[in-house]
Amino acid sequence: MTGAVLVDFESAFDLIQATILIQKLQDLGIRGKLLQWFTSYFENRTIKVKKDDLFSDPLDMIISAPQESFLSGILFAVYINNIVKYLNKSKCVKYADDLVIYFSGKSIKEVQSALQEDIGNLQRWANENGMIISCAKTKCMIFKPSI
Repeated sequence: MTGAVLVDFESAFDLIQATILIQKLQDLGIRGKLLQWFTSYFENRTIKVKKDDLFSDPLDMIISAPQESFLSGILFAVYINNIVKYLNKSKCVKYADDLVIYFSGKSIKEVQSALQEDIGNLQRWANENGMIISCAKTKCMIFKPSI
């Protein structure tokens, strides 16, 4: 049988921390002008709130990837790329801000134990990377063959 956990990260793109992302890009071997370009992509970004014709004072953006950008999905994929190093027993499938971890075993107890261990490891990764796993939106499923 196989158990799968469909993981939902709360406000995934909003929680990307530029300093962590830049380090992950360096870890992937990105250097020089390309790294400078990515760094500048996150610098001097501000946000304002508009209500009717009034604007708030600008606030500096210290986290988040610009949304609705063609780079958002790629940047998030880079950000979560090292999750697999935290999974001791499970395998995972990543797509944009969606993540599924799964494990196949002979008994429900074996599957449950492996997934529970790796959910703990995933929570450790999330804590280290400023991400929040949405418990309400994360779901678990068991698939077993019919006899």
